[in-house]
Amino acid sequence: MTNKLIFSAIGAMIATGNSADAQEVAQTQQKPNIIYIMCDDMGYGDLGCYGQQFISTPRIDNMAAEGMRFTQAYAGSPVSAPSRACFMTGQHSGHTLVRGNKEYWNNGNLNQYYGNNLDYSRVGQHPYDPDHIIIPEIFQRNGYATGMFGKWAGGYEGSESTPDKRGIDEYYGYICQFQAHLYYPNFLNEYSRSRGDDGVKRVTLEQNIQHAMYGADYLNRAQYSADLIHEKAMEWIDSQSADKPFLGIFTYTLPHAELLQPNDSILQAYRDKFCECEERKFGGDQGSRYNPTDIAHAQFAGMITRLDQQVGEILDLLKKKGLDENTVVIFTSDNGPHEEGGADPAFFNRDGLLKGTKRSTNEGGIRIYGSNLGDELLAWWLGNNGSVNDTTLLSAASGIGLMMRRFIPHLLLAAGGAAIIMISTKLALAAVMAGAVYAAIAAVRAAMAWKHSSIEFKESYMKINRGNIACIREYIR
Repeated sequence: MTNKLIFSAIGAMIATGNSADAQEVAQTQQKPNIIYIMCDDMGYGDLGCYGQQFISTPRIDNMAAEGMRFTQAYAGSPVSAPSRACFMTGQHSGHTLVRGNKEYWNNGNLNQYYGNNLDYSRVGQHPYDPDHIIIPEIFQRNGYATGMFGKWAGGYEGSESTPDKRGIDEYYGYICQFQAHLYYPNFLNEYSRSRGDDGVKRVTLEQNIQHAMYGADYLNRAQYSADLIHEKAMEWIDSQSADKPFLGIFTYTLPHAELLQPNDSILQAYRDKFCECEERKFGGDQGSRYNPTDIAHAQFAGMITRLDQQVGEILDLLKKKGLDENTVVIFTSDNGPHEEGGADPAFFNRDGLLKGTKRSTNEGGIRIYGSNLGDELLAWWLGNNGSVNDTTLLSAASGIGLMMRRFIPHLLLAAGGAAIIMISTKLALAAVMAGAVYAAIAAVRAAMAWKHSSIEFKESYMKINRGNIACIREYIR
């Protein structure tokens, strides 16, 4: 397969424009629906279709068999908030306003009680630039219904960048990624345009707050956020029809720490899978909101299988409603594998033998599968029949665009214009421009950056040889 180095962003691909070709396509083809599933901290080798031997992922494996599996995808950042910002804005982390996990909670606002549990009265991360249009705004302006379910991390409560202000019609999940460390939290956030909400609000989980946030009593909490978020996402899909195109952004928190879940058949299947010498105990970290567990390996494996089951339910519902043939489903992750809350990437070989993990700008921290823009990336569109794509994707935002480059007419239709800039092995620049809102990276010498804390990874030189890309890496402090 010809390897191409592609600089693109979803925003650039589907930006508004006045292309005559796009107008013609719009008259003849139906706008595609898009479901974008971004899981949290999943490594390159955590799925069966990428070589995982301990964890069962039959539905995602089958998704890869029916769709397209990517092997050379890169996240926008090795940590959560900036990686998601790259996806939302179409910028790399050297340009986007959000470049780290800057928090907007502190002990000064640790003053709100839920039962006997003390929590923060304001939570969230640094806001996206309000003057920079983001993906859901583009889709919404072009006639799409938009729903987001899961982690936001693009602005704190009450800021200028919350889902209700950024092109999202329906939202349910965690505004704050720190709050997402608890899978049985005190509250979640929600917003519904159809219900007439005037902004994002908190939803107290009444059963949970009857019990402690840490320790043995925490296990008596029953409202599991990963299941609640998935249920809301399924309800939203069920409310969609072929009459109006839709964009669903499902930023599910599995399998991020803490490593806990309901003690149901999924977990039970792994409890005895690992012998005592193989199992891992984690004593907990109350400050980080990671509760202890004596079966960290079983918990982690079960969380990925639980996620796999949820992905399967999404695909089944699309098929049941007759929406599957006109829906693109993308599965990915925000960055490479984590070692928090008792997670053990070395045991599961989940970084695919790549150097580095989450927070590292080495391959293991930013390379994702065709299902993880941190190390995996999968695209499901009926008719791809298990193809493997070794195209190098730079930036989390490039995933949708590149995975669907064969569907350019649909994307032109979706927003009235598109911009894709790609550099082939012969360094021939091919571009389709249609009044793009975003400017994609326009030259070979334009630097891509993965920035975390004080270290900036900069590709200052690229050489394409025999279809492969060799890079000289320069570290700048």
